[in-house]
Amino acid sequence: MRITKEYEERRNEILDVAETLFVTKGYLKTTINDILQEVGIAKGTFYYYFKSKEEVMDAIIIRFVSAGVKVAKEIISNTNLTVHEKLFKIIMEQKTTTNVKEEMISQLHQINNAQMHQKSLVETIKEHNTRVYGYG
Repeated sequence: MRITKEYEERRNEILDVAETLFVTKGYLKTTINDILQEVGIAKGTFYYYFKSKEEVMDAIIIRFVSAGVKVAKEIISNTNLTVHEKLFKIIMEQKTTTNVKEEMISQLHQINNAQMHQKSLVETIKEHNTRVYGYG
């Protein structure tokens, strides 16, 4: 039986499953078929949301970077903290707090995943420029 979901809900489901697979199996060893099987969707459904496995990783990286920037912005906007306290809190937030986050960072730093790591750096800079300077 076909299960219909809202666009963002299905897209996030694909991203969540792919992220888990990338962490557990590794990015290079994970196939689109692995993602399809875990999510329980057809290949056409996958391609409705993403053009490729690389595009899925890009979306995961953007989501990962955006979450970090959001937390940093919340800390910066806290008027009860000094500049030093804000900086300390932002640095502490960068520490890995979950196994998934730690494994994701580990995947980004593997030699075979240099392109993914570069993408994460580019997205971090773009996110910073968009949020701080208003362009990107």
